[in-house]
Amino acid sequence: MKNQKKTHASFRGKKALVTGASRGIGKAIAEELSSYGVRVALLARSKDKLNEIVSNISQSGNQAIALQSDLRDKESILAAVIEYKKQFGSLDFLVNNAGFGVRRLWKDIPLKMELEMTAVNYLAPVILIRQFLPDMLHRDMGHIININSFAGIYTAPYQGAYAASKSALVSYATSLSYELEKTNVHLSSIYLGPTDTDFIKSAHDSDWVDKHKKNKFNTPKDVAKVVLSTLLNPKESAVVGSDLALLAARLTNLNPRLASKLIEKMHTPPQKLSM
Repeated sequence: MKNQKKTHASFRGKKALVTGASRGIGKAIAEELSSYGVRVALLARSKDKLNEIVSNISQSGNQAIALQSDLRDKESILAAVIEYKKQFGSLDFLVNNAGFGVRRLWKDIPLKMELEMTAVNYLAPVILIRQFLPDMLHRDMGHIININSFAGIYTAPYQGAYAASKSALVSYATSLSYELEKTNVHLSSIYLGPTDTDFIKSAHDSDWVDKHKKNKFNTPKDVAKVVLSTLLNPKESAVVGSDLALLAARLTNLNPRLASKLIEKMHTPPQKLSM
């Protein structure tokens, strides 16, 4: 990480909490925010990876802390919140990034895994929002960003549990946005498609990965840039890539039967998993 600090008045003195920050998108977001002088708290399960990133950020002259937590476990989340407030106090930016999914036949997905997807992708963001939003409303300032997926808008075959968890988060955020409309607390959903991270390889079978390599994947840096621009210019939804992709995803709901036929051609049954 380069030893430099960018400047922007909107970020001066701000503090952020980023989940899933030990690698991939979360790591890129934390590093991007830190480069602007934002004090960042990185939350994930891997303490060693978190400490390494925190060390790199500290060497760049910025402040960061590591919060080890398992987002499948409510008590673990609450313990991390207590530690955050102990070290940083109030929170300006909450970035709910952590998530996982699998693309498999329904019979090959254990119930335990489906419940864990619901916990990490939906319940954990809800718990964190409920922990930090009251103080944001009291101060009348703050911004919550949920990193979501086009899967939250339309459901492709073989990933129902993942899509359901993301769809739940979309509905929750959309409803809550009505209540925040007349406040200075913002809530944004950022939608993205395939992104070049370990998530792609662990969530999908190798045939799917090979088939989609011909398409340009997003990069974690692309996502971090959209997060930054959304914090600077708040809006309810943003897209990593073309806005047309979000429109196309929403249009599938107008004619589900036709859409399902087109989607099915793009999503052949899972074969050998990459993991």
